Amino acid sequence: MAVPEAAGRKGSVLIYTSFTFLAFLCYFLPVKLVLGTEMVFASFFFLITLRRFGAALTALQVTAVHVSASAFLHEPLLSSLVNTVEIGAVFLLLRTRLRSVLPAAALFWGLFGIPLLLVMYYIRFGTLGAEIGLYTVTLLVSRLFNALMADLIWTYLPHLRKQAKAGGRTGVQLSRLLLHLTLFSVIGSSFLFMVNTGKNAQSNLEAELQEEAAGLTASLSKSYASWSPEQVRALKLHSLIQAGYFRELAVTASQWISDEGLLIGPRGEVIVTYGRGSLGAESDWMRRTEWRPLTPALYEWRTPARLLDIPGNQWQRMAVVAEVPLPPFKLYMKMSTVQHKEEVLGYYLSQSVAVIFTTLVIGVFALFIHRFVLGPTIRLAELTRDVPGRLKENRRIAWMPPSRISEIQTLLGNFQELTEQLSVMLRETKAQAYYDALTGLPNRRHFNEHLQELLGPETEAAGTTAVLFIDLDRFKQINDTLGHAVGDGLLQEVAARLTGIVGGRAFIARLGGDEFVIVVQDTDSAEVCEMSKKVLRGLVEAFQVGEHELFVAGSIGAALSPQDGSDPETVVKNADAAMYLAKEEGGNAYRFFSGQIAGSISENMRIEFDLRRAIERGELHLHYQPIVDAVDERVVGAEALLRWDHPELGPIPPLQFIGIAESSGLIGTLGEWVLREACGQGARWLAQGLPLFGIGVNLSPTQLTHNNVVDYIGKVLEETGLPPEYLNLEITEEVFSKKTERVIHDLTLLREMGVRVWVDDFGTGYSSLAMLSKLPVVGFKIDRAFIREMGQDLAIVKTILSLAKDKEWIVVAEGIEDEAQKGALLELECRLQQGFHYSRPMPPEELARLLEGQRKKGGTA
Repeated sequence: MAVPEAAGRKGSVLIYTSFTFLAFLCYFLPVKLVLGTEMVFASFFFLITLRRFGAALTALQVTAVHVSASAFLHEPLLSSLVNTVEIGAVFLLLRTRLRSVLPAAALFWGLFGIPLLLVMYYIRFGTLGAEIGLYTVTLLVSRLFNALMADLIWTYLPHLRKQAKAGGRTGVQLSRLLLHLTLFSVIGSSFLFMVNTGKNAQSNLEAELQEEAAGLTASLSKSYASWSPEQVRALKLHSLIQAGYFRELAVTASQWISDEGLLIGPRGEVIVTYGRGSLGAESDWMRRTEWRPLTPALYEWRTPARLLDIPGNQWQRMAVVAEVPLPPFKLYMKMSTVQHKEEVLGYYLSQSVAVIFTTLVIGVFALFIHRFVLGPTIRLAELTRDVPGRLKENRRIAWMPPSRISEIQTLLGNFQELTEQLSVMLRETKAQAYYDALTGLPNRRHFNEHLQELLGPETEAAGTTAVLFIDLDRFKQINDTLGHAVGDGLLQEVAARLTGIVGGRAFIARLGGDEFVIVVQDTDSAEVCEMSKKVLRGLVEAFQVGEHELFVAGSIGAALSPQDGSDPETVVKNADAAMYLAKEEGGNAYRFFSGQIAGSISENMRIEFDLRRAIERGELHLHYQPIVDAVDERVVGAEALLRWDHPELGPIPPLQFIGIAESSGLIGTLGEWVLREACGQGARWLAQGLPLFGIGVNLSPTQLTHNNVVDYIGKVLEETGLPPEYLNLEITEEVFSKKTERVIHDLTLLREMGVRVWVDDFGTGYSSLAMLSKLPVVGFKIDRAFIREMGQDLAIVKTILSLAKDKEWIVVAEGIEDEAQKGALLELECRLQQGFHYSRPMPPEELARLLEGQRKKGGTA
């Protein structure tokens, strides 16, 4: 961080030094108006420095600039005092409710600066003449213009603002933008008008003075030409008679345009002076004055500025001097500008009144717009900031009173209505995302976030936190025997009873199925033991669900943090392991986690334990085994087969974990995941234009006997975008041994939906061809056992294929492992075959390449 900070300091020093130099340069390059009136822009840099660096460094800058200007340009020190007072006043006003330098500068000059200059001028000269009036107007307009430009630069060049907070508000406020545009149009136009008018007035004045000087020169030259050489020589010799005669001649010739004059000899000596001033009393006045040529014979003349002079006093020490050549003499005539001053002052003052009146009118109009239009808009913008965050935190939004502007009132009403609707939607969304729809308890996501807050790395948890995993015993038997409606009712009753037992002492959640969890903060093992006993006693009491009186029990596993893990994942895993130990020991018991528990859990219990989280961890995936037309070996379909890569045990065979999933009740969850994943993959293949007859998905008896199986499958097809006719549901004959009528009803609905239903592993189960003829199926798959022993069971295979042909069923032969089996089945006209002879189950991307190659060859399903 040292390098950026050093670079920042270096940049600040560069900016400060540049501003100081530019402010000093402004005194060298002022905007000149008329008769010595100037506009200086040094205060622009002073104000920017004030905002960027503060009052102390700005006061140092003002002092340095004015000391330099006084030394090199004889700028009055009182200008430094005025600027210092202005900076101090603006700094103090900015610490109030004012946000910009423009209103602060306007208040200073209107209430303090201009009155102070007028008082100083009156004390010094005893009058308030035209000069100070013009200077005051010019000064006010130039200083307000400087303040406005400083405000604009500060507002719209944010990189100058060192103190700008990261993450703060960005963008420009509409009210401020409109205010700046309004003020710039008024003050900027006034500034440009005064600059343009001043230059024009100066040009016109110089032209008039040149004309007057030319008339004076002609008159004096004509009179001087009539002199004899002796008179000229006598004047050159400082003859009192000739000097007095020349004085009378000059005054007579120039009384309507001249105040005083000075005749200079060939060697620069003063020959004669005349007029009302004291010009002739000082023969070295030409060396002590400042001259600025306007024309070859006309000069702007002023006496040197005094350090303690009053700002704007250039009127008192300035004149216009005409040079009249009278060889061998030169006459310098100080020409009168009183009449021109009055004309310029009258014009400037009239324009100033017009500008001030226009500013007031526009200011009142802008105030009205801000009060009735921009004010409510700004207030509405403030109210609508971070609306989602306010709604999420249930913070109240205090809506402002109705506006008199109908459009704003409509906008306010729309925002209020929208906010109310968002609040309702947020509550509903939060309920759906964080609460279990069946029991109303917090769900798994809510539980995970709650535990993360308690045990996360950024949290310093005080005391011990306990996690109790609860799994219901005998729930699967009740659910399978009495149906899911009764099972759902039992879960609701269990949730209510658990809430009554632990009350507000603990956090209760349902993780899914018949799994519940309790989290207790600031506890100990004694309290956890007592709470576990209460839960077990409560669960063994009878539950009344409709007309059924049901009895269940529970297995509880407890883990304490930080003893059994300091992070949520470890604590949850250890509590789950303790729960499985309690279940393995017979249930209706609780166990605490210990280091020996992991080794005491059987392999099957460990597989069940890890299988519950395999989906969340992304350990499950699907492979697809092609179904081919044996005539030309074209792929016409594929069967989705579940695979599990355990992070520690490696690949686990489906025969090992499918049985555990069925016995533990996890088969339904796995089947739903397989169905959704396979349908999504099939939809993606179809979108790629790959030739495919259909995707085969095994449907377990548990899924098929679920009350909402038809609706669920329809929802999955709709969400994944797979057309129903591309889904091949494969069911086993076991489903026909119970609830046959309901199974046939659901299969009929699926067939009407367009889904193809197949009987898998036909010939090994409970059904017969007679029963098969009653089912809405498109065909069946001959079990691999018949194919493997086809030499002995050839007659059975022939019979199955013959009957299938009569019934127009489609038959797929599974387990084809060699060419002999393929040829024998082809002789029996069984073309659709599946097995290792053609391909082992493969990842989806490998099957996609196979289908893509088939498409390029022109093969179609």
